[in-house]
Amino acid sequence: NKGLKNIKEEFPRIKIESLILSNNEIEFIEKNVFKNLKNLKNLEINNNKIRNINEDVFQKLKNLKKLSLNNNNLENLNKM
Repeated sequence: NKGLKNIKEEFPRIKIESLILSNNEIEFIEKNVFKNLKNLKNLEINNNKIRNINEDVFQKLKNLKKLSLNNNNLENLNKM
């Protein structure tokens, strides 16, 4: 448990292929926070408290192959 509750600011432009944000207390992810992560292939946001995900959150991740959202409180997935 790392205590991260929300992701509101854009990640900087870095060349990473995997990002693990699991085991936090994330409830909300602002749209386009991942837009600078052009090389991202694997995104894990397991074991958080996410309820809703907006369709724009992952829109810019053209290389994304694996998205894992296990063990969240998802109620609504808008056009992902």
